[in-house]
Amino acid sequence: MGASGIGKTRSVDRILRLYPQTVAHDEPMALTQVVWLKLECPHKGSPRQLCISFFNEMDLLLGTRFQARHGSGRIALDEMVVHMAQIADRHALGILVIDEIQHLTQAPGAGREDLLNFLVTLINKIGLPVMLVGTPAALSLLQGAFRQPRQRSGERSLGAADR
Repeated sequence: MGASGIGKTRSVDRILRLYPQTVAHDEPMALTQVVWLKLECPHKGSPRQLCISFFNEMDLLLGTRFQARHGSGRIALDEMVVHMAQIADRHALGILVIDEIQHLTQAPGAGREDLLNFLVTLINKIGLPVMLVGTPAALSLLQGAFRQPRQRSGERSLGAADR
């Protein structure tokens, strides 16, 4: 998180360019690994559009048709997240970077709780490092999203240590 215009995106881009975006593996099986994938959060902050962006970017990298199969209007958002996790696993995605995360706070029709649930579900289901980049406008959303799981994990740790 940082103020607008201080170079967050440029810095992340420079770091990501140090690594190849894809690596072709022949052994033990043929696989195109996606080392990193960077998405820009849609301007209106739609979680559905973020999922579609994921499918589009994977299609561009791999020459696949994930967006056509998994990004249509008939597919529920929860199902799209499951497909994202499967695709990330299938292509051994190393890290997902989501830039301009503050746009999620501007999603039309989506309440704060919906956005919090979407973020937590996405990060839990996708099961890999997710780097969120944005301005302080996203802090209230993100602090709320991750405060409760952290508190619950701390409570479990205390309970286990006391036994």
